[in-house]
Amino acid sequence: LHVSMPPIKLVPGRGLSQRGLVSIARHCMPPSLAAHALETAVDAIVHVCPAGTVKTWNRGAFETFGFTADQALGSSLTDLVIPEHLRPLDPKPQLDRRHLRRAPASRADGTLFTAEFTVLELTANAGAPDQGAVVTLRDASAMGETVRTLRRRVAQLESGMERLVALARPSASSHEPECTPGARDSLADDEAPAAELVEALLASQVQCVLATTDADLAPCQYLMAYAASPCLREIFVATPLQARKAQQMLERPSCSLLWDNRTGRLADHGDGVLVTAVGRAAAARPEEGRARFLERNPNMGRFLASDGVALFRISVARFEIVKGYGRPRRWEPPAV
Repeated sequence: LHVSMPPIKLVPGRGLSQRGLVSIARHCMPPSLAAHALETAVDAIVHVCPAGTVKTWNRGAFETFGFTADQALGSSLTDLVIPEHLRPLDPKPQLDRRHLRRAPASRADGTLFTAEFTVLELTANAGAPDQGAVVTLRDASAMGETVRTLRRRVAQLESGMERLVALARPSASSHEPECTPGARDSLADDEAPAAELVEALLASQVQCVLATTDADLAPCQYLMAYAASPCLREIFVATPLQARKAQQMLERPSCSLLWDNRTGRLADHGDGVLVTAVGRAAAARPEEGRARFLERNPNMGRFLASDGVALFRISVARFEIVKGYGRPRRWEPPAV
């Protein structure tokens, strides 16, 4: 038996690419078997036209999102699966087929969950109309909870190691610190309230550094304008939704914000303060934090009103504070 079909692309370390699997199904699998495989697949497999309208909705899509095929066909995929408070932001990311993507999603009953998805654009022959795309989605909530549990466990182990190191470190009175006289003062001020250090530093700065990760978990950093809630439990930042940092916060919410008061002078050896906020990012609801952000950054009103610009809320779990070359301290802002 000889089957004529285009070359199949192999992805190093991962076998056949998604496009290769589709090509095999198209050229080697009987149409009835291909239709059966599509309908019985565990994953949600959706074909959308170039305008985003659903053309195919399999059983996996019904089990994942709760909409029947009759409800889904002819509807906008955005309206079906994107949470209502994110729809006005009109997300149109530049999708990368090399990686699974993650984004918030909603079911027919309104419950929210984290979805993993890939997008395969259906390229047409020259002169033929665009065929849209095939979107494969699955519920990744269980995996997300596993990752969060592991991160909590790692944080606990790191905290335990810090306590052991602190117990093993000689006391300040047993040796002279090898730094400037200013550092000696920072040791004497070590018991200064952490909340005051954090509040004073955040009030004195106009920008912070947002630290996220890309799809390969490589670190990424961005300068951001910000505004903090009075209790310091929430930090608001603004960015175009199509920007890389916005997509990274939506797909991998764990992130950090950093502030420091360095001046470039020798006194920074002892007086320099570094504050890191560790938390999780989420798209803010309409008008949430907007007034506070504009009060803090009155020159950014036009930017914030631009199409596609969104506010993100960083829910802070803890602050980590370092002054001079002293030991790091942790402070958890009180719950509201």
